[in-house]
Amino acid sequence: MTENARTLRIRRTAAVFLCLLTAAAALLAVSLGLKSRGRDVTILGGVGDPAETTARFFHALCLSEWAEASSYVRGGPDLKLDKLPEDPLERDIWEAYLHSWAWSMGEGGRTDSVTAWQTVQFTSMRPDVFTEGIDGDVKEILTGWVNERPLAEIYDQDGQFLENVVRDALEEAVKARLTRPEEYLASTPVTLQLAFENGEWYIVPEETLWNALSGIPEGGGV
Repeated sequence: MTENARTLRIRRTAAVFLCLLTAAAALLAVSLGLKSRGRDVTILGGVGDPAETTARFFHALCLSEWAEASSYVRGGPDLKLDKLPEDPLERDIWEAYLHSWAWSMGEGGRTDSVTAWQTVQFTSMRPDVFTEGIDGDVKEILTGWVNERPLAEIYDQDGQFLENVVRDALEEAVKARLTRPEEYLASTPVTLQLAFENGEWYIVPEETLWNALSGIPEGGGV
């Protein structure tokens, strides 16, 4: 088996396994996209401070106070962020991702009657940053194992790495990165839209919001 073929196999396995970050975060896309059902909405006129709603929302998020955060989103959807994966490693990744969240208020907020826009700088352990170069980490781990273990425990009859061996190496690489989450942070400016309903400002659950919370870079997927 050639070096290039082995590298491609590692990358294929890594791509499948590490997509769990965005797959788990995609819960946000579903939950924040829910619309309010059977709710009487009364438009009164913009009073109060939409920046305060924005601040309370992100403060609650960063404290993992999901019900509190949901109360500032129009329709009050269940964010489902407390639904942890069953797989231990997936759970570790998801929890590290949630705990990496930080935010700061941006400038340039504006209000137009019953609609407002507020910019926030949102920081998280972003999937594309976390996974960049991890195939190199896996190759290094596998190389060490080749030098330490019987080859029958590493390769199959065709001279390819056993799938479980690649999976184990990938898990080890992921666990090592999880000990240094601060190295994989990225900040994204997020401009939220807010709507004034029933005397309160609520965050509108738009794609811009859940993209940021899902770790999707501005302007596209990971």
